[in-house]
Amino acid sequence: MGAGNLNQKQLIFTTIGAIAVVAISLYYYQVFFHFDKFLPGVSIASVDVSGLDAREATARVEEWFEISRNTEVTFHSDDYSYGINLKELCLKPDAAQIVGEVWEKERHRGIKSKILSMDGHQATKYPVKLSYEPSVIQSIVEEMSSHLNRDFINARLEVDAKNGLIIVPGVQGQKVDVDATFAGMPSQWEEFTALQIPIVLKKTEPVVNEEQLKEMGELASFTTWYKVSEVARSHNLALAARAVNGTAVPAGEEFSFNRTVGERTYQNGYQDAMIINNGLFEPGLGGGICQVSSTIYNAVLLAGMEITERHNHSLAVTYVPLGRDATVAYGIQDFKFKNNTNYPIYIRATAGGGGLIVNIYGHLDYKQNISVTNVVDRVINFTEVTEVKADLAPGTEFIEQQGLTGYQARAFRNFFDENGQIIKTEQLSSDYYRPVNKIKFIGPSAEVPVQTPVEGELPGEENPIGEELPGGNQNETLPGEEVNFSPTMNEAWE
Repeated sequence: MGAGNLNQKQLIFTTIGAIAVVAISLYYYQVFFHFDKFLPGVSIASVDVSGLDAREATARVEEWFEISRNTEVTFHSDDYSYGINLKELCLKPDAAQIVGEVWEKERHRGIKSKILSMDGHQATKYPVKLSYEPSVIQSIVEEMSSHLNRDFINARLEVDAKNGLIIVPGVQGQKVDVDATFAGMPSQWEEFTALQIPIVLKKTEPVVNEEQLKEMGELASFTTWYKVSEVARSHNLALAARAVNGTAVPAGEEFSFNRTVGERTYQNGYQDAMIINNGLFEPGLGGGICQVSSTIYNAVLLAGMEITERHNHSLAVTYVPLGRDATVAYGIQDFKFKNNTNYPIYIRATAGGGGLIVNIYGHLDYKQNISVTNVVDRVINFTEVTEVKADLAPGTEFIEQQGLTGYQARAFRNFFDENGQIIKTEQLSSDYYRPVNKIKFIGPSAEVPVQTPVEGELPGEENPIGEELPGGNQNETLPGEEVNFSPTMNEAWE
């Protein structure tokens, strides 16, 4: 009996224990795996969602985001500041999606972690990444940069009336360090007060400093001439020369004429002067600047630089020998060269008194004995075209356009040793310059003469006539291409 009663009691206790275990298991299963509310201690961003279901949590998080997105952000540096709020600066978070993702993470959170957080003392935080709007960031950077960025100024050479060539010290520049500045911005949503973000500025050093200029010497120089009486053209030429003057090209870097001088517009100070436009001579914006690019071209050839882009005019010009011009048209054609030395080079360009002078300075270890020559392979005569013009008086004539001779020419660069012996010759170009017809109008009673070719002459210096070459670079005239030419005055070519 005693043993039977003991067994019966043990069975009762075992049954009660099993029921308790099952009950507790069912409770914890319901609480931790089939819950319909967030457990104690759970927060999303800075929002406590304990005891809330998904719908309630979404509403509370959405409300919190709306308030937080009005937080003011001020970027500041000394006496400059730029203000914006997070609503403009950041992408709007999707509260429902965020709560849904957290709900799924909670379902799979470990049982131990859930038990430890039952009393609410162990917090379970789910941070939310703060995503910035790229286009807004870009506009902020541009705004700050426009006020705070300062270009460095290279040390430069100037001519002093008393002391001759002097060195003017360079000046440090500064620019907004975008990465360092925005590193001060929060990466996650949290409780914000007004955000004060310092703008980080980094110094930029001149490419050419005083010490480098002290070690520099003149590698080459080239001069072309222009008519000061052609006021607009002279103005454009001087303006482009000033833009180039003082330019430093670091070792191994490329110089771009268009990038350095910029777009030729009225706003930038350029005026109308004679250009070639679709084969016609007419006033056009920026006439004269091709003389600057051509002068630089000849100077850097003599300095031994590597030419990376160069185009000849469609018509011959007279300020440089045939085959040695370099035309430019913004956005279409550029003149470029590479500094192929191990030191920076410095360009000095000055215009005045009818002379445009370009000096190339660099380390004297790279000074070379170089000459540039050209040969004319073909002279192409122009045709004189005579037409009757009814509104002219009988027996009178009027020259609408002077004829221009065409040419085919090649240019060469010759390198000499210290004894004056040629060690290398390279062909630079083979260029075609097309002729332009002479157009003459006569009165209606005058007899129309037979149209005949007119013998051409070489512009400028005496050039040897070489063998005729087939083909060649027969370039078409570009819109807005500039030349030193007046359609009614031959002397404009002198």
